[in-house]
Amino acid sequence: MPPDILQDKGHLDYVVRKALKHGLSLEKAIIATSLAPAKRMGFRDRGIIAPGKIADFILLQDLSPDFKILSVYKRGVLFNSDTGHKTIHRFNPQFLDSLNLSVTSISDTMYTLKVDPKFAGRSTVKCRVMRKNSKNTYTESVIRSLPVSKGTINWPTSDADVNLAVVIDRYSGDANTAQGLINGVRLHNGAFCTSHAHDHHNILLVGDNIIDMKAALNWVLEQKGGMCTVSSGKILASVHLPVGGIISEAPMKELSKEVQSVQNALRSLGINHINPIMSMCTLTLPVSPELKITDKGLIDVMKSKVVSLFVE
Repeated sequence: MPPDILQDKGHLDYVVRKALKHGLSLEKAIIATSLAPAKRMGFRDRGIIAPGKIADFILLQDLSPDFKILSVYKRGVLFNSDTGHKTIHRFNPQFLDSLNLSVTSISDTMYTLKVDPKFAGRSTVKCRVMRKNSKNTYTESVIRSLPVSKGTINWPTSDADVNLAVVIDRYSGDANTAQGLINGVRLHNGAFCTSHAHDHHNILLVGDNIIDMKAALNWVLEQKGGMCTVSSGKILASVHLPVGGIISEAPMKELSKEVQSVQNALRSLGINHINPIMSMCTLTLPVSPELKITDKGLIDVMKSKVVSLFVE
């Protein structure tokens, strides 16, 4: 669950409240969020209050559908958010330098979509495009005719009505890239870059112009992980994710504000979605229909194979 929702609404307590409002009994809602998941995950030492179990439990103010929590106990000790559990946990430094990339290792050629030689001389070419929607993480594979200029697709023009999506291999050190195109729900006058890109977590870079894309990418590489939105050369919002390029060490309150700022920035640039970050970061999820992108290229999820950007 995103940090902003965790901070503002809660986690399993929020799920319980929602279930109660939809008619589930309190007993079933509690079992579904305690004993059942503990058993499913093989955690035999928790999920129920009984002798020999870890004493992680809550006391409720009452049994109303509001599910108001009076106090929280961790291993039998009352938790106080102001005074308790102040131990600071830090990751080993080896996890804080996981991007095997640098600004100088990136070639500007990744912003150029050269037309397949067999289509040379054409003023337009047909391309596979990831058409995003505003309801879920799915994309539709559509065919679009795009303008060609001097042997390359003129994707930044308004007539094209697409975003360029680039995935950069951040593990091998070779900085291999793959390119794709997006339309439907897309960025307008801006760019987004992230090292948090499901499930392989390579670098995902999306935008409608090269200047903003470069600025967003440079920020993520310089910070050694994170998310960044840019418009007109200006950074609108960002989140530093130093641990493996996917995790923050910031306090929840601070992190939730940063994540919310990125969500708002993406919405301001045209990503109309219930969860804009998830909408963008699952473009690289090659098990979610229908057309996605990895550093190996465009993936036809339904056929489980790499496909060309160009079609006859």
